[in-house]
Amino acid sequence: MKVDITCILRDQWKTMGGSTFGWFSDIFFFVFIPLLLAYLTVRADVIFPNEVYGYALTVFSIFSALLITAQIAIFGMFQKHADKMRALEANDQPKRSIGAVRDKPITERRKDNLKELNANISYLTLLSCVAASAVLAFLAFNLADCLETFVSMLLYSHFASSLAMVLKRFHIVFEDEYDS
Repeated sequence: MKVDITCILRDQWKTMGGSTFGWFSDIFFFVFIPLLLAYLTVRADVIFPNEVYGYALTVFSIFSALLITAQIAIFGMFQKHADKMRALEANDQPKRSIGAVRDKPITERRKDNLKELNANISYLTLLSCVAASAVLAFLAFNLADCLETFVSMLLYSHFASSLAMVLKRFHIVFEDEYDS
């Protein structure tokens, strides 16, 4: 199916946790905190003016394009490492070269880090599209203010926490690149 996004959601879910504590802390940070912030915002009777939705639409649209560009760059990094491993294996160097044997676990770790980063960026791009669509709906239709506020805060805070995770993963990937 061309519009089946379950693979994006599944891959994002796989990057969560790593341990029981990690899983609970991720659920707390990525689900509970945004829900709590959305609830508290509605309880405080905050109503966002339409200008806020216009700015949000611009921000989420720009982020969608930037994230796709970042994903393309990451694919280039992944290809570089895959080509390096293919070249080493073609020359039978992993069996002969101490450096190549040492580099194989590093390259596998890079591959795993890049796969997780790709999953997170795909999810964040999807979230940007969903948020832009929701904001567009808020501008086009006369929905209840509390619904708009709740959904907006939920999306904004979940987006911010997901963006923080992507930045952390970028840091890990680039730190590995600089260290090697």
